[in-house]
Amino acid sequence: MGKLHVLIADDDPSLQFVIAETFRGAGYRVTTAADGDETLRLLDAERPDACVLDVGMPGRNGFELCRDLRARDEWRDLPIVLLTSRSTDCDRHWGLDAGADEYLTKPFDPNTLITTVAELIESRLSGEERNPITKLPALASVVRRARSLGREGWPTATALVELKADAARVHRQKYGDLKSAEALRLAATCLRQALAAAAIEHEDSTPLPLALGHAGDVSYSRFVLAGPPAALRLALDKACLLFAQQAPALYDQVDRERGHVLARDRDGAALGIPLLALTAEIVPLSALEGELRTAGNEGELRGARDEGELRTA
Repeated sequence: MGKLHVLIADDDPSLQFVIAETFRGAGYRVTTAADGDETLRLLDAERPDACVLDVGMPGRNGFELCRDLRARDEWRDLPIVLLTSRSTDCDRHWGLDAGADEYLTKPFDPNTLITTVAELIESRLSGEERNPITKLPALASVVRRARSLGREGWPTATALVELKADAARVHRQKYGDLKSAEALRLAATCLRQALAAAAIEHEDSTPLPLALGHAGDVSYSRFVLAGPPAALRLALDKACLLFAQQAPALYDQVDRERGHVLARDRDGAALGIPLLALTAEIVPLSALEGELRTAGNEGELRGARDEGELRTA
């Protein structure tokens, strides 16, 4: 198999050069474009494995280009990363809504960019589905990985991580879907960082096989992990701590300082709902396999049971 090929579209020559050299240094073949029309022409001519797009290009901007590509059968599954200086939650929302697989901001971390593109290409080649908000693989992928680890002789545990239900529901009611999606992305980021830290702290020189996925539908806040038990427990503790440190930024100043959100139950009684937090538990692999057999129902059933129990004050 030849070098993986990435197309980079950016109208700033200096940034285009830096991004291109970042990928060349990682062993990629690189094609560059300076606007949306040139990008479309080069995509058809060069057939790259992935595309990194700036948003603010002349002609078709990155959002428009994403929509154009996703409307065409041949580019519906192309890994697309938007790399832009636009950093607001609204910009991120519209970028992902337009069809981008990931939304990264400038100035960028080279390792994060390379890793993101590599993972997206790997997922496409393997036919693996990814959650459109967190970009994590689906439950089936983690279950397959856990089974594989067992066959390879690794002692393997599996775990579920969720946003605490009442806190997540009230946060969504008060702050809306954009902030709710941001909370999911923050949870995914904390889990990725925790798994990486657990692997680094592993005493043995053998790389640790750790897997992370997003179970349920698009917006459901259930994550699943698999790996050696000791490392998995370490990762769970780290993820919960990281999220607790960063979650207050998802609230306004009043709620942050108060440490909870005012809400009311069905009878109108006032409640103080704690800020978002992660809850984690080790579960048997058989439980996840059972959930796979009824995939598509679990999130809907739980959502139906929980709806309307609390409302913001």
